[in-house]
Amino acid sequence: MNHSRYLDSHEQKNTQQQNFSPAFLHQIINGISDPIFVKDRQHRWVLLNDRYCDFVGHSCNDLQY
Repeated sequence: MNHSRYLDSHEQKNTQQQNFSPAFLHQIINGISDPIFVKDRQHRWVLLNDRYCDFVGHSCNDLQY
């Protein structure tokens, strides 16, 4: 699809996606009612939401590396 309006809209979306801050991402993740976690290749938690911390019974500060 080479429509100019589509291309302009697509470029705007890419620019907006680059402006997400870690704090904004954390707010979104914490707004989800399911437990969510992300680990790196060394199996360390790098992202946790409050539901996951409640599920395992520890604070997020205790679990993050």
